[in-house]
Amino acid sequence: MKRLILITIYTSLFVVSLFAQNEGITIGDSNETLDGTIRYNNATGFEGLHLGNWLPFAGTNTSTSPWLTNGTSLYYNAGSVGIGTNTPAYKLDINGNVGTGAIFTSIGRLELNANGTGDRSSYLDFHATDNEPDHSARIARLLGEDGGLVITNKGAGAIKFYSDIALTTMTILSDGNVGVGTQNPEVKLQVTGLENNGTVASLKVTSGAQNMLIDGNEIDTDDAIGLYLNNNNNNSVLLANGGGKVGIGTNSPAYTLDVNGDIGTGAIFTTEGRVEIGKDGSGDRNSYIDFHASDAETD
Repeated sequence: MKRLILITIYTSLFVVSLFAQNEGITIGDSNETLDGTIRYNNATGFEGLHLGNWLPFAGTNTSTSPWLTNGTSLYYNAGSVGIGTNTPAYKLDINGNVGTGAIFTSIGRLELNANGTGDRSSYLDFHATDNEPDHSARIARLLGEDGGLVITNKGAGAIKFYSDIALTTMTILSDGNVGVGTQNPEVKLQVTGLENNGTVASLKVTSGAQNMLIDGNEIDTDDAIGLYLNNNNNNSVLLANGGGKVGIGTNSPAYTLDVNGDIGTGAIFTTEGRVEIGKDGSGDRNSYIDFHASDAETD
């Protein structure tokens, strides 16, 4: 048999206690610990105990609720909302992790999302319009522990890197051309920078203690080892193969090879007339000029 008890107490809480035995429903005061308990609070109206928390009944609060409804939607426009914090600094301030599907922003159409579950790729998409179903640009991390970072841009627009809002440091065009110090690279890699002065230049290539400096028309080095033009496969090194002239000690060569200074060498052969300039031994030695009858003649 069920038992009904009615008690009225006049305190800061106006309490009506109703206990239906074995049904788990109690109308009581704030000392109750059983979920499903109902009480009346002068400040907030009727409240129910759920998972240890007193929650006000909708429509019973004597004060105006900050939450408003629009159909099945709930909204709040008066200030900021805090989750895990009672001092929100932003419109929505969450102190803790957020578990969700895709996140969309109403300004700029920014989307945070992932592909699949478990070990999956995640991405940040930039949409050109609210109605665009796919992205205009994307930053994504590929799946796997060693997944790479991918930056994509659709259309003919360039990907630009800035050190300041007014200074473009690097540009990647849609055709794959990369520009460093220029926004309009005409080749696969174009570098625009400082004039080579022996210490700095547009491009510096470093290998160990060796440095090579390159600008528009100079190749230089800033160390004491020197600058080498070498082919480690024992093949030829070709200079001025396009029909120009090579000057050593002069910047205005008049001949195919124009040397302004002394030449230290072994034998010298000419391709026309087969003339050889050579020497015998070292130190105090003989020197000679030989005339060969043919290219095949060795002596």
